[in-house]
Amino acid sequence: EQGIKEAKDRSRATTLKLDALQSKLPSPYLFSNLFMARCGWSHANLYLEKETDDWDKTVLNSIHLVIELHQDLRAGKYRLDKNSDIVGGRALATGEAMYAAMILKKPELALEIFSLATDPSLYFHQIFNVFRVWILGLYLSEDYAELKKLLRTHRYAGGLREAYVLCFLGLLLKDKDLMNKGVRDITKHEWELWQAQTKDRGGGIVNMGATALTLMALDRGIAVKLPGPTVPDIIIAPKKKAPRKA
Repeated sequence: EQGIKEAKDRSRATTLKLDALQSKLPSPYLFSNLFMARCGWSHANLYLEKETDDWDKTVLNSIHLVIELHQDLRAGKYRLDKNSDIVGGRALATGEAMYAAMILKKPELALEIFSLATDPSLYFHQIFNVFRVWILGLYLSEDYAELKKLLRTHRYAGGLREAYVLCFLGLLLKDKDLMNKGVRDITKHEWELWQAQTKDRGGGIVNMGATALTLMALDRGIAVKLPGPTVPDIIIAPKKKAPRKA
């Protein structure tokens, strides 16, 4: 009993020291908040300037913030019990960064985020943000058996969740009708969600999920009709700059 008491005392002392060290680190939420703020700013600039180069650079740099966040969480720099709402894919920024990486044609970055952020023991796909991360991660990992199981589970969920299911079914089956309905519904439902935001509302100017899935469909040879301005034509089919005259 004395040994147990001493071990508990040592554990408490270690926990206090760890908390003191972790309190000196920047809040992990700064990474996700900065990602969202930068993306919103770059979306607004894209809408106004009609120029993709700056958008590409800003979004790519922002993706690396999310990677750094999940690397730090994975390394144990932050207590998971105190930051549970950004662990396992629960943070909106995690999914946004993965779909942004697909827009930039960098699936390796999306897979890196997926491997850092998720854990089979935290497969809480009933949470929408977690579902959104896993459905793309399983597709990119080519784990089609588990992906189909996830799609069957949420096939008739309705609303936004079902819209993502339709898109991934469309990708797997090369079905343009499923794909078009899914992209259209994602755009509609997510626009409503972005409008309800009290901050980061600029993030809805470009719909990362619908834009990424449209590009993925086109790469699969599936014809997709652009559902609206939040899936910008300038990103889907960027115009080549004319060479400067000597």
